[in-house]
Amino acid sequence: MWCSASGTFPTAGGAPPIREDFVLRSGTDLMLNAIVYQAQGMVAVQAGCSLEQALELLQYEADATDIPLERLAARVLDRAVRFEPT
Repeated sequence: MWCSASGTFPTAGGAPPIREDFVLRSGTDLMLNAIVYQAQGMVAVQAGCSLEQALELLQYEADATDIPLERLAARVLDRAVRFEPT
């Protein structure tokens, strides 16, 4: 796998480089990350906070309720879980 010192992979045709931390091992990983990132955005809007704070809220709630982060994120997308403004 090619990787530059900047942590990005070169791409053909002058397209923007792909960040190494976004390259995932399987389609399942990609789908789970997409669910978490979409839920992160929904939580940010619901709670009126930054994306970083929204992810922290999701992680805290997942730990506090002993629910895997991906399952909690799916419940946020299904609107079964909602976060109030902080």
